[in-house]
Amino acid sequence: ERWRFRLDESLRRAHRRRLLEGVTVYVTPRVEPPFDKLKPLVEIAGGVAVESLPAPELQRLLKATNRAMRSSGSQNATRPLPLLVVTCKEDQSLWPRFCPPDGRRIPIYCVEVILTGLLRQQILHSSDEFDAALS
Repeated sequence: ERWRFRLDESLRRAHRRRLLEGVTVYVTPRVEPPFDKLKPLVEIAGGVAVESLPAPELQRLLKATNRAMRSSGSQNATRPLPLLVVTCKEDQSLWPRFCPPDGRRIPIYCVEVILTGLLRQQILHSSDEFDAALS
């Protein structure tokens, strides 16, 4: 109850698809637990963990993420986004880089999105439960 998940549902989701398959997870420098601890968790879930990205690649992922957000309705709120940014208040000065030229900020999350997401085998992008700007 505390973590709002049911093991049978999590196992069913895990058998259908790896949680972070096709997702680049950008981890900012001061996130705790640190990158070297999060990287194996991201990789086992099918994602790619990065500490930095070249500007053209970041812009490409930001645009793709914005497109995915615009095209998904509430029924697709759990579909993986191409870019998942995991950050913390201490790295707030980095947040503007996650605003694409059109000015729409993509969701940025605190580290619990990974930890709880793995437990639940689900990330609800439409929820602000793990929004770093609110935590």
